[in-house]
Amino acid sequence: MLLISNNLKMNLINLIILSKVSALVAQMAPCQPQEFLFVPVGGKAKISCVSNGTLDKLFRISWYRRTWRVGENPELILDWGEVTKGHKYNCTHTERSSSLEINNVKEEDSGTYYCTYYTFTSLIFSNGTTLIAGDSFTAKSSVQLMVPPSSPLPNTSVQLACVASAVGYMVHISWNLSGTPQKGRVVAMEEPGGTLTFLSYITVPRDTWYQGASLSCQVRFNSSSATAVHGQATTQVPTRWSYFAKILVPSYFHSKEVQGH
Repeated sequence: MLLISNNLKMNLINLIILSKVSALVAQMAPCQPQEFLFVPVGGKAKISCVSNGTLDKLFRISWYRRTWRVGENPELILDWGEVTKGHKYNCTHTERSSSLEINNVKEEDSGTYYCTYYTFTSLIFSNGTTLIAGDSFTAKSSVQLMVPPSSPLPNTSVQLACVASAVGYMVHISWNLSGTPQKGRVVAMEEPGGTLTFLSYITVPRDTWYQGASLSCQVRFNSSSATAVHGQATTQVPTRWSYFAKILVPSYFHSKEVQGH
Protein backbone atom coordinates (compact mmCIF):
# COMPACT_ATOMS: atom_id res chain seq x y z
CA MET A 1 0.00 0.00 0.00
CA LEU A 2 2.90 2.32 0.85
CA LEU A 3 4.49 1.55 -2.54
CA ILE A 4 1.31 2.54 -4.34
CA SER A 5 1.12 5.73 -2.30
CA ASN A 6 4.71 6.63 -3.20
CA ASN A 7 4.04 5.91 -6.86
CA LEU A 8 0.99 8.14 -6.75
CA LYS A 9 3.05 10.90 -5.16
CA MET A 10 5.73 10.59 -7.82
CA ASN A 11 3.11 10.66 -10.57
CA LEU A 12 1.56 13.78 -9.04
CA ILE A 13 4.96 15.46 -8.77
CA ASN A 14 5.78 14.58 -12.38
CA LEU A 15 2.39 15.86 -13.50
CA ILE A 16 2.90 19.17 -11.69
CA ILE A 17 6.39 19.58 -13.14
CA LEU A 18 5.14 18.73 -16.63
CA SER A 19 2.28 21.24 -16.29
CA LYS A 20 4.64 24.00 -15.17
CA VAL A 21 7.10 23.26 -17.97
CA SER A 22 4.26 23.21 -20.51
CA ALA A 23 3.00 26.56 -19.21
CA LEU A 24 6.51 28.02 -19.43
CA VAL A 25 6.94 26.75 -22.97
CA ALA A 26 3.56 28.22 -23.95
CA GLN A 27 4.54 31.63 -22.53
CA MET A 28 7.85 31.64 -24.38
CA ALA A 29 6.64 29.97 -27.57
CA PRO A 30 8.05 31.59 -30.72
CA CYS A 31 5.71 33.80 -32.74
CA GLN A 32 5.96 35.60 -36.07
CA PRO A 33 5.23 39.35 -35.87
CA GLN A 34 4.77 39.74 -39.66
CA GLU A 35 1.29 38.62 -40.67
CA PHE A 36 2.09 39.16 -44.36
CA LEU A 37 5.02 40.37 -46.43
CA PHE A 38 5.19 41.77 -49.97
CA VAL A 39 8.44 41.43 -51.92
CA PRO A 40 9.15 42.32 -55.56
CA VAL A 41 10.29 39.53 -57.85
CA GLY A 42 14.08 39.31 -57.64
CA GLY A 43 14.18 40.89 -54.18
CA LYS A 44 15.02 39.45 -50.77
CA ALA A 45 12.49 38.39 -48.14
CA LYS A 46 13.28 38.28 -44.43
CA ILE A 47 10.79 36.50 -42.17
CA SER A 48 11.21 36.81 -38.41
CA CYS A 49 10.40 34.47 -35.54
CA VAL A 50 10.79 35.85 -32.00
CA SER A 51 10.50 34.47 -28.48
CA ASN A 52 10.38 35.72 -24.89
CA GLY A 53 12.76 32.91 -23.99
CA THR A 54 16.17 31.75 -25.14
CA LEU A 55 15.53 29.93 -28.39
CA ASP A 56 18.61 27.73 -28.55
CA LYS A 57 17.99 26.35 -25.04
CA LEU A 58 14.22 25.81 -25.19
CA PHE A 59 13.37 25.30 -28.85
CA ARG A 60 14.68 23.63 -31.97
CA ILE A 61 13.56 25.94 -34.76
CA SER A 62 12.80 24.63 -38.26
CA TRP A 63 11.13 26.43 -41.18
CA TYR A 64 8.24 25.14 -43.30
CA ARG A 65 6.15 26.51 -46.15
CA ARG A 66 2.54 25.90 -47.21
CA THR A 67 0.77 27.00 -50.40
CA TRP A 68 -2.61 25.60 -49.23
CA ARG A 69 -3.13 23.47 -52.33
CA VAL A 70 -5.50 20.55 -51.82
CA GLY A 71 -3.65 17.44 -50.61
CA GLU A 72 -0.37 19.29 -50.10
CA ASN A 73 1.77 18.66 -47.03
CA PRO A 74 3.90 21.42 -45.45
CA GLU A 75 7.28 21.63 -47.20
CA LEU A 76 10.42 21.61 -45.05
CA ILE A 77 12.58 24.60 -46.03
CA LEU A 78 15.33 24.50 -43.40
CA ASP A 79 15.63 21.87 -40.70
CA TRP A 80 16.89 22.48 -37.18
CA GLY A 81 20.65 23.03 -37.27
CA GLU A 82 20.69 24.10 -40.93
CA VAL A 83 21.71 27.71 -41.57
CA THR A 84 21.81 27.68 -45.36
CA LYS A 85 20.51 25.76 -48.36
CA GLY A 86 22.29 26.58 -51.59
CA HIS A 87 22.05 30.24 -52.54
CA LYS A 88 18.31 30.36 -51.89
CA TYR A 89 17.80 30.18 -48.11
CA ASN A 90 19.72 31.47 -45.12
CA CYS A 91 18.80 31.32 -41.46
CA THR A 92 20.26 33.64 -38.84
CA HIS A 93 19.81 33.14 -35.10
CA THR A 94 20.10 35.36 -32.08
CA GLU A 95 19.37 34.45 -28.48
CA ARG A 96 15.68 35.33 -28.83
CA SER A 97 14.98 35.27 -32.56
CA SER A 98 15.39 33.32 -35.77
CA SER A 99 15.12 34.86 -39.24
CA LEU A 100 14.64 33.12 -42.57
CA GLU A 101 16.09 34.94 -45.58
CA ILE A 102 14.93 34.05 -49.09
CA ASN A 103 17.18 35.34 -51.87
CA ASN A 104 16.21 36.20 -55.44
CA VAL A 105 12.50 35.76 -54.68
CA LYS A 106 10.37 34.23 -57.44
CA GLU A 107 6.59 34.18 -57.72
CA GLU A 108 6.62 30.46 -56.96
CA ASP A 109 8.25 31.23 -53.58
CA SER A 110 4.94 32.75 -52.47
CA GLY A 111 3.29 30.90 -49.59
CA THR A 112 2.79 30.90 -45.83
CA TYR A 113 6.07 30.35 -43.97
CA TYR A 114 6.14 28.90 -40.46
CA CYS A 115 8.83 28.66 -37.85
CA THR A 116 8.23 25.41 -36.00
CA TYR A 117 9.57 23.95 -32.79
CA TYR A 118 9.51 20.68 -30.90
CA THR A 119 7.89 20.41 -27.50
CA PHE A 120 8.36 16.97 -25.97
CA THR A 121 7.11 14.72 -28.82
CA SER A 122 5.13 17.28 -30.88
CA LEU A 123 6.05 19.59 -33.73
CA ILE A 124 4.33 22.94 -33.12
CA PHE A 125 3.70 25.47 -35.91
CA SER A 126 3.84 29.18 -35.12
CA ASN A 127 1.23 31.64 -36.46
CA GLY A 128 2.85 31.98 -39.89
CA THR A 129 3.81 34.78 -42.30
CA THR A 130 2.27 34.99 -45.77
CA LEU A 131 4.82 35.94 -48.42
CA ILE A 132 3.45 37.36 -51.68
CA ALA A 133 6.05 37.80 -54.42
CA GLY A 134 5.11 40.28 -57.12
CA ASP A 135 1.39 40.76 -57.80
CA SER A 136 -1.11 37.88 -57.62
CA PHE A 137 -3.91 39.97 -59.14
CA THR A 138 -4.95 39.08 -62.70
CA ALA A 139 -7.42 40.61 -65.15
CA LYS A 140 -9.96 37.94 -64.15
CA SER A 141 -9.47 38.09 -60.37
CA SER A 142 -12.66 38.38 -58.33
CA VAL A 143 -13.82 38.10 -54.73
CA GLN A 144 -16.99 36.36 -53.56
CA LEU A 145 -18.41 36.41 -50.06
CA MET A 146 -20.63 33.43 -49.25
CA VAL A 147 -23.21 33.78 -46.49
CA PRO A 148 -26.29 31.82 -45.35
CA PRO A 149 -29.84 32.85 -46.38
CA SER A 150 -31.70 35.51 -44.42
CA SER A 151 -34.07 32.96 -42.85
CA PRO A 152 -32.44 31.12 -39.90
CA LEU A 153 -31.17 27.58 -40.43
CA PRO A 154 -31.73 24.76 -37.90
CA ASN A 155 -27.97 24.32 -37.39
CA THR A 156 -26.30 25.54 -34.19
CA SER A 157 -23.56 27.22 -36.25
CA VAL A 158 -23.18 28.73 -39.71
CA GLN A 159 -20.27 28.60 -42.12
CA LEU A 160 -19.12 31.70 -43.95
CA ALA A 161 -16.74 31.60 -46.90
CA CYS A 162 -14.62 34.10 -48.82
CA VAL A 163 -13.47 33.06 -52.29
CA ALA A 164 -10.71 34.72 -54.33
CA SER A 165 -10.79 33.41 -57.90
CA ALA A 166 -8.32 33.61 -60.81
CA VAL A 167 -5.36 34.34 -58.53
CA GLY A 168 -1.82 34.30 -59.88
CA TYR A 169 0.07 32.77 -56.96
CA MET A 170 -0.72 33.67 -53.35
CA VAL A 171 -3.16 35.90 -51.48
CA HIS A 172 -3.66 36.74 -47.83
CA ILE A 173 -7.26 36.54 -46.59
CA SER A 174 -8.31 38.06 -43.27
CA TRP A 175 -11.73 38.19 -41.58
CA ASN A 176 -13.53 40.67 -39.36
CA LEU A 177 -16.79 39.77 -37.64
CA SER A 178 -18.48 42.75 -35.94
CA GLY A 179 -15.11 44.35 -35.21
CA THR A 180 -13.36 41.17 -34.05
CA PRO A 181 -10.62 39.60 -36.22
CA GLN A 182 -11.27 35.95 -37.07
CA LYS A 183 -8.87 33.21 -38.16
CA GLY A 184 -10.13 31.32 -41.19
CA ARG A 185 -9.18 27.95 -42.60
CA VAL A 186 -7.75 28.08 -46.10
CA VAL A 187 -7.67 25.77 -49.10
CA ALA A 188 -6.39 26.47 -52.63
CA MET A 189 -7.49 24.76 -55.83
CA GLU A 190 -5.62 24.86 -59.12
CA GLU A 191 -7.71 25.87 -62.12
CA PRO A 192 -7.29 24.56 -65.71
CA GLY A 193 -5.88 27.89 -66.92
CA GLY A 194 -3.04 27.78 -64.38
CA THR A 195 -4.56 30.24 -61.92
CA LEU A 196 -5.64 29.43 -58.36
CA THR A 197 -8.87 29.76 -56.41
CA PHE A 198 -8.45 30.40 -52.67
CA LEU A 199 -11.28 29.64 -50.27
CA SER A 200 -11.16 30.78 -46.65
CA TYR A 201 -13.98 29.86 -44.30
CA ILE A 202 -14.99 30.47 -40.70
CA THR A 203 -17.67 28.95 -38.47
CA VAL A 204 -19.67 31.15 -36.09
CA PRO A 205 -22.60 30.47 -33.73
CA ARG A 206 -25.95 30.74 -35.48
CA ASP A 207 -27.34 33.24 -32.97
CA THR A 208 -24.32 35.52 -33.43
CA TRP A 209 -24.89 35.62 -37.17
CA TYR A 210 -28.66 36.09 -37.20
CA GLN A 211 -28.61 38.78 -34.50
CA GLY A 212 -27.16 41.22 -37.02
CA ALA A 213 -23.43 40.53 -37.11
CA SER A 214 -21.48 42.48 -39.74
CA LEU A 215 -18.86 40.65 -41.77
CA SER A 216 -15.95 41.55 -44.00
CA CYS A 217 -13.17 39.56 -45.62
CA GLN A 218 -10.07 41.29 -46.92
CA VAL A 219 -8.08 39.74 -49.75
CA ARG A 220 -4.56 41.03 -50.29
CA PHE A 221 -3.12 40.36 -53.75
CA ASN A 222 -0.15 42.71 -53.28
CA SER A 223 0.37 45.90 -51.29
CA SER A 224 -3.23 46.82 -52.16
CA SER A 225 -6.30 44.81 -51.22
CA ALA A 226 -9.95 44.10 -51.96
CA THR A 227 -12.54 44.00 -49.19
CA ALA A 228 -15.94 42.33 -49.43
CA VAL A 229 -18.41 43.58 -46.82
CA HIS A 230 -21.68 41.81 -46.03
CA GLY A 231 -23.32 44.27 -43.66
CA GLN A 232 -23.35 47.21 -46.09
CA ALA A 233 -23.58 45.01 -49.19
CA THR A 234 -20.64 46.82 -50.77
CA THR A 235 -17.25 45.77 -52.03
CA GLN A 236 -14.34 48.19 -51.75
CA VAL A 237 -11.52 47.77 -54.26
CA PRO A 238 -8.75 50.04 -55.58
CA THR A 239 -9.84 52.16 -58.53
CA ARG A 240 -7.55 50.33 -60.95
CA TRP A 241 -9.53 47.14 -60.30
CA SER A 242 -12.87 47.22 -62.07
CA TYR A 243 -14.91 44.09 -61.55
CA PHE A 244 -18.07 42.80 -59.95
CA ALA A 245 -17.81 41.07 -56.57
CA LYS A 246 -20.79 38.82 -55.88
CA ILE A 247 -22.17 37.55 -52.62
CA LEU A 248 -23.19 34.36 -54.35
CA VAL A 249 -23.36 30.63 -53.69
CA PRO A 250 -25.74 27.96 -54.96
CA SER A 251 -28.66 26.19 -53.22
CA TYR A 252 -29.42 27.31 -49.67
CA PHE A 253 -27.06 30.29 -49.59
CA HIS A 254 -28.40 33.82 -50.01
CA SER A 255 -27.39 35.50 -53.29
CA LYS A 256 -26.70 39.19 -53.63
CA GLU A 257 -24.73 41.12 -56.24
CA VAL A 258 -22.75 44.22 -55.43
CA GLN A 259 -20.58 46.38 -57.66
CA GLY A 260 -16.97 47.18 -56.92
CA HIS A 261 -15.73 50.76 -57.00
